[in-house]
Amino acid sequence: MLTALSPSEQVIKIVRDELITMLGKDTARLQIRLAAAHGDSHGRLQGSGKTTTSGKLAAWLKKGGHRPMLVSVDVYRPAAREQLKVVAKSIDARLYEGDQKGEPAAPAW
Repeated sequence: MLTALSPSEQVIKIVRDELITMLGKDTARLQIRLAAAHGDSHGRLQGSGKTTTSGKLAAWLKKGGHRPMLVSVDVYRPAAREQLKVVAKSIDARLYEGDQKGEPAAPAW
């Protein structure tokens, strides 16, 4: 028994160990079929981190040698579109904004 851990740290260790048991210890790479376009859609509450998560995922994919494109489809919140533009620029990712007159953006692929 580890005596140097606080009770809360012991709970975290137990949860971590159980997750490793359930998910496995092996690291798996994301496998992407290049023949088809893949998309990832985030639909959650405002302020829940969708744009940040999309940017982090795109940056991670870029680091792996892929060419991700962020697609702005929020036609009701111009600030959200602007935020995605800032994120795309900061990671040097492609951005498709589509029609900004109330029509959802259609993927460019």
